[in-house]
Amino acid sequence: MTQMQPHTLVHIGAGNGSDNTENTAWQKQILIEPLPSAAEALRTATKTEPNTEVWELAISCHGNNQPAPFTEYNLADYSGLQADNNLSELYPGIKVMQQHTVTTLTPAALLDKLQLVAQEHNKLIIHANGETAAIAHALAAQGQLTLFAELEINLASELYHQEITAAELSTLLEQEYDLVKSTQNDPEVTVQHWQKNQHKITSNLLQQELTQLQTKLEQSNTQLAEQQQQNKQLQTKLEQSNAQLTEQQQHTKQLQTKLEQSNAQLTEQQQHTKQLATKLEQSNAQLTEQQQQNKQLKNKETTLSDLQKKHIALCEKHQKLQSDHQRVQSRQKLLENELLKAESQIELIKELMFSGNTI
Repeated sequence: MTQMQPHTLVHIGAGNGSDNTENTAWQKQILIEPLPSAAEALRTATKTEPNTEVWELAISCHGNNQPAPFTEYNLADYSGLQADNNLSELYPGIKVMQQHTVTTLTPAALLDKLQLVAQEHNKLIIHANGETAAIAHALAAQGQLTLFAELEINLASELYHQEITAAELSTLLEQEYDLVKSTQNDPEVTVQHWQKNQHKITSNLLQQELTQLQTKLEQSNTQLAEQQQQNKQLQTKLEQSNAQLTEQQQHTKQLQTKLEQSNAQLTEQQQHTKQLATKLEQSNAQLTEQQQQNKQLKNKETTLSDLQKKHIALCEKHQKLQSDHQRVQSRQKLLENELLKAESQIELIKELMFSGNTI
């Protein structure tokens, strides 16, 4: 098999580049780092590499492509989206230096943005504290992990809350990859190197197709048995229907005789109906005349009712006017009394003022 040329390296959690031991000549490198100071160091270190892009963001299965808090510790390698779990117990001197708000992408959104081609030789490195296993699991579950021929997974399962264990992740990866190397430079961190096994992928696809075919065969056999049972039931019903048809034909002959008798009675009934129709027309004419008279009476009743309502309204309005008039007269009388009192007070004030001037 022809060895494909290295094409794209995607490094999630690239840090500041000081630990980069990748010496393969990749056509394109995507270095993803959410810590602002580390991302700036990466940009400085790779500014002369036109094939390298630095993306300052975090990959998270829970960020929903929205900004999220990112904790920076004095031990920068342990900074991440997850709050301190067991770090303070293992590293008593660790402390929070700063809280950042960083851009996040889901694994699916990341792959949409990368637009990788499965036929190319791509590599994925995941070093996302507390998120590594979840990211790998999400990509595998969505069938996107096989876009990468090589995987490098950094697991620190004892340091952070994990939704999927390292063992569960390994079981999932073993379906399509081979574990070629596993190192443990740090007592709490295991680095796994995986190589895509195309034979496993092909075998899994064939197994899935076989399972689907077996399922379809079982369904077809079930449907065949059901159809045979239905055919047997239909045959029984056909025999019953034939017997019922013979009986029905005899019954129809009897009904034909009764029909002829009914037709004779119908002719007689039609003549009687014609006579009744003539009488009905006469009754309808009388009814129409009576309805017109009733309509005239109803119009008169309506007019009388309207006049009675207007009379009542006028009486109520007259009573209200009388009441208003009485209140106005009473109010006027009060005002006149107040005016007289005011005039008396004014006269008294004048007298007092004149008396004061004389003195």
